[in-house]
Amino acid sequence: MPGKAPGRPLSKQEETEQLTTMANRLFALHDKDGDGHIDLQEFEAALEDFEVELSEHNIHRLMKDYGTVQGTNRLLLSADAFLRMMLSREL
Repeated sequence: MPGKAPGRPLSKQEETEQLTTMANRLFALHDKDGDGHIDLQEFEAALEDFEVELSEHNIHRLMKDYGTVQGTNRLLLSADAFLRMMLSREL
């Protein structure tokens, strides 16, 4: 029986679609209260699940760059901001 032929490389659009699907699933998994936002601890857990290792400084920088402040300096990431970050390739 012949071996399986190697698959073709993904197009840029296919790669973006895969990353979008994965980012949306990862976000939903960590949005524990279902409010459409993740906080710093949930973001750190999402990065760990995605096997991304960043310094505390870079994690805080991403939260500040992409997040919004709610209440008394509580940084939150929306689902849209999380997806923009993932697609930006800053991770």
